[in-house]
Amino acid sequence: MDENSKLEGKMNVPEQPEQDMESINPSPMIKQEQMMTGISREKEKRGWIDRADIEALRTRWSAIQAQFVDEPRTAVESGDELVAETIRHIERQMDEQHRKLNQQISNHNDLSTESLRVLLQEYRTLFNRLIEL
Repeated sequence: MDENSKLEGKMNVPEQPEQDMESINPSPMIKQEQMMTGISREKEKRGWIDRADIEALRTRWSAIQAQFVDEPRTAVESGDELVAETIRHIERQMDEQHRKLNQQISNHNDLSTESLRVLLQEYRTLFNRLIEL
């Protein structure tokens, strides 16, 4: 639940469906840009790791913590390995999103102002996700 949803619930404001730019101003270039980048509003709201993977990581972490009682050094080494693996996964996700955005500007010199606006919004989304880590 995002911050706005929390506030709406407290203020008893009826929830209204979100309108995206496509529904307000259907533009073939916007649609094309969204398809090319592959970044959707759904991805904007989720973290860098899929929910199923998060559960698997938490299960592994629980096993590491349980191991500490009998083998503290091994548990710490395993914890270090799991943290490093998780960081590498997040880095790959960040790099992939950046690469997709970068390709848009590199491969299309003739983008309209509207397409560039959409692309800048995608960069803003990526930037905000990065600084919220």
